[in-house]
Amino acid sequence: MWLATDPLTMAARLVEETKQQAAVAAAANDPFKEGLDPKTNKFSYEVLKSSFPPGVVPTKKEYYLSDEEFTRVLGMTHAQWDALKQWKRDQKKKEVGLF
Repeated sequence: MWLATDPLTMAARLVEETKQQAAVAAAANDPFKEGLDPKTNKFSYEVLKSSFPPGVVPTKKEYYLSDEEFTRVLGMTHAQWDALKQWKRDQKKKEVGLF
């Protein structure tokens, strides 16, 4: 722990520590930390359905589709998808061959 007598310095340090803790927690909860980032790595539906590109997170294949293809294949937006319960997502992924 650190010592400081100036309240502004103490507050600034506390804010910085909180930001660092939040960044560590976010990294720990990132399902893509061990694979390719789906924001910058997109694959076609046919590729994801018929093969397994290196670096693609196995349980998150759908996130590697472009926005247009995601909507076409799954019939909903990313926001609608994320709002579904996990069992419904799994069922839909099985129906379209991404499970």
